[in-house]
Amino acid sequence: MPKIANTTAVADSRPTLPTSRVGGGVHDASVFPAKNPTIIQLFSLGVENVSTVLDHVVLGRLVLSTIRAVTMYVTVRYQDDDPLAVRMFFPARYALDSEDGGEVVEWAFSRSLLAAGIDAPAGLGDVQIRPVPGDYIIVELSSPDGAAVVVFERQELQTFLWASYQVVGQGQEVIDGDRAIAEVLKDTT
Repeated sequence: MPKIANTTAVADSRPTLPTSRVGGGVHDASVFPAKNPTIIQLFSLGVENVSTVLDHVVLGRLVLSTIRAVTMYVTVRYQDDDPLAVRMFFPARYALDSEDGGEVVEWAFSRSLLAAGIDAPAGLGDVQIRPVPGDYIIVELSSPDGAAVVVFERQELQTFLWASYQVVGQGQEVIDGDRAIAEVLKDTT
């Protein structure tokens, strides 16, 4: 399976997103967007394991060149059991490995990075976020497989961020240390 170094070098002219280092899941990010973020309560069989998930489907534009972009629906997710992180799910058809059936492309980064990037350039690593004139936000994603630039409307991401603060307030995030260590160890095996 060949990997593509950038978003413009695809043989069939389809744009692609670099593969995330976060494991993908089964999630359809191509559903029609809702006006407001959707809060879902996920219940396990045990009484103690209740999780609140905030999903917000937004319109994003994957930039192909200075004059060309492709529009797609992106699901932005916040979960109270992972309170420091925000996840973005991009449609599988834009993944680098989509020729093999590909999975949804999932990127995870800190909620504080998203908050900072709405007002000023933020991020030094694989995810960089910055506002641009016209009330838009640019999210740049890079990995060893390639890079992508996705443009969102500022209001959509602000609405999501505000709703996430209703689930877990800013500065109120609590981390379960044992769970975090278990997750890290799970990812390395």
